[in-house]
Amino acid sequence: MLLVAAMETEPALPPQIRRRLQQIQGEAEWMAEILSSTEEGASSVRRLELGNAIERTCRAVAAAASCDVRFTQVADVDVVVDPVALRRAVRNLLDNAVRAVGDGGSVEVRVRRDDDCAVLEVADSGPGFGRMPRQQGLGLLTVRQFVERHHGTLEVGTSTLGGALVTLRWPLVSVERRVTTLLVVEGEPA
Repeated sequence: MLLVAAMETEPALPPQIRRRLQQIQGEAEWMAEILSSTEEGASSVRRLELGNAIERTCRAVAAAASCDVRFTQVADVDVVVDPVALRRAVRNLLDNAVRAVGDGGSVEVRVRRDDDCAVLEVADSGPGFGRMPRQQGLGLLTVRQFVERHHGTLEVGTSTLGGALVTLRWPLVSVERRVTTLLVVEGEPA
């Protein structure tokens, strides 16, 4: 990361090299985040604003992609999740979408609220499910396990862009749920 920081100050740095340095920095930050999540005493689940967490991942993927990656947030959405596991799941979805659309394609990531659920949608202009060669990875299985572990659901379909659509849903964090949780914890005998 120090080398990247030193190189970024070079005034004659071509744009493609600057973009690669940003990619390296993003990957190094991602590795540091993974390592810090395994430290003893690190909280694995916490409340976070879904859009902020996902936008950061979208920017990192977009910096290295040869396609258009767009992020839209319709509303602030709070969820209780493991932030590192969330980022892994979103990276899997984005990497799959970027690979599917290829050069010049489009990937759209949307965060919105639907009744009492937080919703994440990843849509692409690729060939869609069932029309791509079978992958050997466990990407979508990993995403499904993540979302189920956080009491959510995963749906796949066809996007308005013509390719795949993956939709993840989680329960929203509500004020009532937090108050109830606090009362139960405080009401326990010492």
